[in-house]
Amino acid sequence: MKNKLLITAFSILGILLLTSCNILNHFFPAYSVEDIRISKDTYRIAISPINIKKTSNLKIEVTFLKEWQANYGLEIILLDEDEFNNFIKDKPFSTDYHYSIFVSGTYQINFDKVLKGTYYLVIDNSIKGWEKPNSSSQENEAILNIKIFIN
Repeated sequence: MKNKLLITAFSILGILLLTSCNILNHFFPAYSVEDIRISKDTYRIAISPINIKKTSNLKIEVTFLKEWQANYGLEIILLDEDEFNNFIKDKPFSTDYHYSIFVSGTYQINFDKVLKGTYYLVIDNSIKGWEKPNSSSQENEAILNIKIFIN
């Protein structure tokens, strides 16, 4: 009887540990923005603010609603508040969280170990690239949905 109780206790503990591990690896929806239109007139858009309460992983799902293709990338950039302020003032900025898309489709972008803070997700459709955004009449309009998940 004593051995059966011990095995049962281990089984219950194992299920609890497994459940806890699954919860820790689960991503929760944080933001969703639909029908974003990025054209030559509105060539960059910021989704803001994204508040990260502790170091977390972000999963960003980008789904194009219209065929899009270019010889330059549609840039997905995650910036903290200071770097975002530099970005909007056309000053140099830096980030560890950047992804380029060249063809329409659905993308799962992972930004790992994002530190606690307030962030802005920038979608840039300029030809100059992500270091110095610039508008141009050659840009193609991008229409997309964005979903952001945090674990």
